Amino acid sequence: MKVYIATCGIGLGHATRCEPIAKALKNKGVNIVFSTCFEAADYLMKMEYKVFKTTQIIYAVNNNGMVDYKASLAYQPGFFRSIKLSLKELTFEFKRIKSYNPNLVFSDSRLAPILIAKTLGIPSILMLNQFKINIANSSLNNSLIEKVSFNFMNMLWGISNSVIEGIWSLSDQILIPDLPYPYTISFKNLVIPKAFKEKVKFIGPIISVKYNELPEKEIIKKDLKLDESKIVIYAAISGPKKEKTYLLKKLMKIFQVFPDKYEIIVSEGNPKGNSSLKKIGKVKVYEWIDEETQFKLFKASDIIIGRAGHGIIMKALAYKKPIITIPIPGQAEQYGNAERVEQLNLGKMIKQENLTKETLLNAIESLINFKNEKKLNEFFKVLNSFNAIESTINLILEIVNQQ
Repeated sequence: MKVYIATCGIGLGHATRCEPIAKALKNKGVNIVFSTCFEAADYLMKMEYKVFKTTQIIYAVNNNGMVDYKASLAYQPGFFRSIKLSLKELTFEFKRIKSYNPNLVFSDSRLAPILIAKTLGIPSILMLNQFKINIANSSLNNSLIEKVSFNFMNMLWGISNSVIEGIWSLSDQILIPDLPYPYTISFKNLVIPKAFKEKVKFIGPIISVKYNELPEKEIIKKDLKLDESKIVIYAAISGPKKEKTYLLKKLMKIFQVFPDKYEIIVSEGNPKGNSSLKKIGKVKVYEWIDEETQFKLFKASDIIIGRAGHGIIMKALAYKKPIITIPIPGQAEQYGNAERVEQLNLGKMIKQENLTKETLLNAIESLINFKNEKKLNEFFKVLNSFNAIESTINLILEIVNQQ
């Protein structure tokens, strides 16, 4: 049996949630190949998977890590070039899928593989946590040309959304790695059309190392040489390189002047980086962190800090931790996730432009002093009633065996 896994390569969230599924399939003797790009390709090759590197359109960002709609529209990638790149990706993907001839195509948030699978008569499963792709204008001080660019991009997205939804509907099954209402985190991004509801299934988040599979918090702290007298803050920073670099620099500067009662650990999310721990001033830093150590840090920490990607939020909830989210400016999906976390009293949101020592300390102290244990335990209980990996594997095998 062969499964072709095509995952979005923007950031590491999509790749890291597909990898446990691939691992479970490999353990059952299934032949796996990935199709992705950017750092996601580096990560999966580091995990020793066969990876077809693909082309994927990505928005332009400025030096502050903010989405730049003017540049995206004009030249990075630009309106006409984006069409050319889309057609190029479609052609290459078609050749790869046809040559590999899989029993099933599994797509995480990518359109082309679903369309190609339908064309070739191959069953497909789509996984996503964002049905409608929105854009957000995070700056109130745009120039006229920036405002016009944003409005034009917004109009284009409005038109393209109906096309995107049409392609999503071609898949045999749609899996949502989130919790059903009223616990849904990607609530604003999951307005599911009625026509889709028959094939949509909420499977819960994909958590490869469960809370109860790890030692107690005190044992982990000793193992990782964490000061048991201090409040442990774990900043797990991932995302596209430019957006990530800006936030890391800003956080590192802030952490150096933090009170001594806090122990700070930062992971930089660089698949090509060194996995050994180093100390930079007051901060312990991992360029890259293995899966088990990361989950140990989730369990040992008191507060999690990260972008507002779906994956980092679900991991925090799986380990009963409040989270401070700093969404990528201009990324509507992340703003929706961050606002939902606040609405559910599971954490705090700080806009990147408002990130200072004072705002970060206030958010941390608020979560320490008014930690909503009841709500975190409620989510933990609901979350652990799902087994996303097992459900996904069973569905893949069921669909393939029906051929």
